Amino acid sequence: MPFKNDAGEQLEVSPIDQENVAATLDDIHDRFISGYLHLDPDKDTSTLGSTGKRLNGEQSSDIDIAIDYSRLQEEWDLPEWTGKRIEEWVDLAKSGAEECGVEFSMAATVCSLRWPIVNDDGKQKDEYVQVDLMPTTNMKMTKFGRFSQQQKDGETFFKGSVRNIMLAIMARCSYHKDLTDETHIKVLDDGTEKEVHNEYEGWTYDQNTGLHLCHKKYMQYSRNGNGFKKGDWKPHATVVDSPVISSDPDEIVEMIFGKGVTPDDVDSVQKMWRAWLTAPAVKENPDLVEEVKTQVQRSA
Repeated sequence: MPFKNDAGEQLEVSPIDQENVAATLDDIHDRFISGYLHLDPDKDTSTLGSTGKRLNGEQSSDIDIAIDYSRLQEEWDLPEWTGKRIEEWVDLAKSGAEECGVEFSMAATVCSLRWPIVNDDGKQKDEYVQVDLMPTTNMKMTKFGRFSQQQKDGETFFKGSVRNIMLAIMARCSYHKDLTDETHIKVLDDGTEKEVHNEYEGWTYDQNTGLHLCHKKYMQYSRNGNGFKKGDWKPHATVVDSPVISSDPDEIVEMIFGKGVTPDDVDSVQKMWRAWLTAPAVKENPDLVEEVKTQVQRSA
């Protein structure tokens, strides 16, 4: 796997063996998180995705670490979070990489380090893993949105991306309201046709920001280079508005799966599916069980 450093050089990085994750994380925490940033790894950061959750003999492609941006602000007097590249954060992370003697790269708001793997299993001598540092203003939502289930013997392991696809589909099926009686025929990706209302609102889920109330409206084309004629319908709706309803995982889970259901009750694809079978939307419309299954199979 290539790692393009700040100078534009292509360097090699490797997936990390499960057996080497704990010691490598300890090294990152000691030298960079605590030693340089002066943060508490347990309180101010969190590993994301499948890191450390694989069975022995398995690998993770990289190490993702969420960092509480409010703590970075307190410790380093950084500016307010904008969701975009913040030069002061880039400079801070780059200086830390230089102090730790590791290569650095930057993409959007994520700073990446090429970190030496602590070779506990004796199989990754002189190898490096990519470490992505992800600042967040909502650690609780980030940990939930980028969560990956624990791999277990005898149970199918699904990456966190599959869980997020399923959750987004379940959210969409949980609330939908047509805002006009006018409809058109939409051709789906698999070639089937579906009657769709020209304006509607419904829930959408985003792993970074939470649950939204999305207002969509289908617009009409004028003739263009693709040959559409005036009056033909766009294949995708235009978003009119999409405010956040909740960025609290506890609230989001209860809204979709029902009162008393917690994030721990949906922390794997298998548990999420069982929770969906008794969700309020399914009780009202049992056909949503097959609807979600079809959409998940199509998407994931």
